[in-house]
Amino acid sequence: MLYLVLAGSGNANSSLQQIIFDENGFPVVSTINPDLGVRLTSVGYNVRDNFIYGLDYQTKKLLRIDAEGNVSDLGLPFSFFTDLEYRSGVVLAGGGRLTIVGREPGGNTDQLLASINLFPPYQAGYLPILSDDPVEITDMAIDPILGIILGWDNTNKRLSNISSGGPVTSVGFQSQPEIASMGSLFFDKAGNLFGYASFGSQENNLVLFNKFNGEILERFTGPAGSFSDGCSCPFQIKLFKKVVPSQVIPCSEATVIYTFVNTAGTSYGQKEFLDVFPPEFTITEIVKVPVFGEILSGEGSNQFEMTGMDVLLGTDSLVIKVDVGNFSGTFEGQAFANGFPVGLGGEIPSDNPLTEEPEDPTPITVLAEGELILNDEPLLCPNGSLILTAAANGLDYTWSDGSQGQTLEVTEPGWYGVEVQGSCGSFGDSIFVAEVEHLLFIDLGEDREIQFGETLLLPYSTNNNGALQFQWAVSGEDVLSCSNCPNPSANPSEDATYSVTITDENGCTATDQLFVKLIKNTKIYAPNAFSPNGDGVNDIFFLQGKGNFIIKIFEVFDRWGNLVFEHRAGQVNKMSDGWDGTKRGKTMHAGVYVWYAEVLFLDDKSEIFSGDVLLLK
Repeated sequence: MLYLVLAGSGNANSSLQQIIFDENGFPVVSTINPDLGVRLTSVGYNVRDNFIYGLDYQTKKLLRIDAEGNVSDLGLPFSFFTDLEYRSGVVLAGGGRLTIVGREPGGNTDQLLASINLFPPYQAGYLPILSDDPVEITDMAIDPILGIILGWDNTNKRLSNISSGGPVTSVGFQSQPEIASMGSLFFDKAGNLFGYASFGSQENNLVLFNKFNGEILERFTGPAGSFSDGCSCPFQIKLFKKVVPSQVIPCSEATVIYTFVNTAGTSYGQKEFLDVFPPEFTITEIVKVPVFGEILSGEGSNQFEMTGMDVLLGTDSLVIKVDVGNFSGTFEGQAFANGFPVGLGGEIPSDNPLTEEPEDPTPITVLAEGELILNDEPLLCPNGSLILTAAANGLDYTWSDGSQGQTLEVTEPGWYGVEVQGSCGSFGDSIFVAEVEHLLFIDLGEDREIQFGETLLLPYSTNNNGALQFQWAVSGEDVLSCSNCPNPSANPSEDATYSVTITDENGCTATDQLFVKLIKNTKIYAPNAFSPNGDGVNDIFFLQGKGNFIIKIFEVFDRWGNLVFEHRAGQVNKMSDGWDGTKRGKTMHAGVYVWYAEVLFLDDKSEIFSGDVLLLK
């Protein structure tokens, strides 16, 4: 979530707002505290203690804000230059220091970076800002993915890359002169960069940037203010645990893969790691560990433990192998990494990447006699085949038909069995394969013709009214509105074959194809007369055709060559994009008028059309 500090005009106090995004990706703003009692500036989020820190704009005192918007006065930091003006701040990714930009009061050229410890005694240090051009950084934010600091330079109206050592560069970033001011900059957990900007007199636009070149990608309207500042806690560390294979026979080996995903803006060192397995399990091999760390328990034990481990920025992994022993059943295990800041969770439990539930344990199942075939009530589709799969890691497999291997392809219903030889014995299982009664089918109908510019709909008929999965495809370069929905649409630009494959709840499939021939009629029709008298008949002069093509420009001129009507980005067959016989609300005289249009067709080719029309009274 994003936090926005917003004040009104004059010397009004700041409010604290929270911005979250709904399921459609639109921002939702709510108020945490409508009046903080001070005008807050230079804010940043500290992952060490989950507080927002900033300065009182007037007194320069260091302030701390909790989750309810309560403000604590921490006083003036030692060695702090109170005669400067501060507007931009960020807490460094590891927490513990608030970095702010200082400039002369009333000026617009930044001079230095101040760094304030966020633990007693609160003390400031300084570095000069180094830039080829004068800059005015109005806010800063740390990219959780790349670990770099980006700022908004209000003098040059563009993003800047800011080093914690003082250098500032805007190389590669586009200028955005339409932004009047922007006091807030923040990243979300996905590494998307947002700003809170003014395109006029007040800041009331949440702007999504391309963080690599500074391009504006999207704008949303929010509450209005004139003295904004922003921060967020985009930092997170995820630990995933995966077991391969997840279902095995007794006395066999499985590989356990732990993956660290660090988007916390910085690396973290000296951390603890622990995973404990059942007593029957034994760690047999340590395949891969992070670069730094001491293994306290590993091979020959049922628990893996490390200390002094480094979790680097980005993705890293730890891989071990375990022998499951002469044991049957399902064990759900979870690993833990410890020693992280409070804002990152402190202790981080592992998550099973194969489920949607967050931070859930990862299972491993050891299958015993009578449990070895993994298929659950298998059904054979008519004229089809089915793959039966036995539990992994057997030394030898023998199926009832004499076949050997972990899998068996069957084409007939009936009983099938398997014998699996492991290092601590032989295990057997059998299963009955039933046949689905009805053959699944789907029909797209007869081949069709369609006019260039028309929308193609793809209805179908099938003998299955249950839950179906769809997979559509089209030949050539045309595209469908969706590839896995029941009823896609298309706007063909060439002859094409459309195909669909459906899969029912039994896993049976059916396929059909439809050939569509495109009739390229790009003729544009325009009436030679119209009567804009308000009688509802022929009141509008508009272009018509056999497709909903785009009109790039549509112009009408009087007999002296004066432009009386112009419309851009219109559409053929759309009356609202035509001429109603007026100019700036005034009805034009009867007579002959000349028109001109450039029409863009679906194959990205445009054509010029022109003619004349008689305006009748």
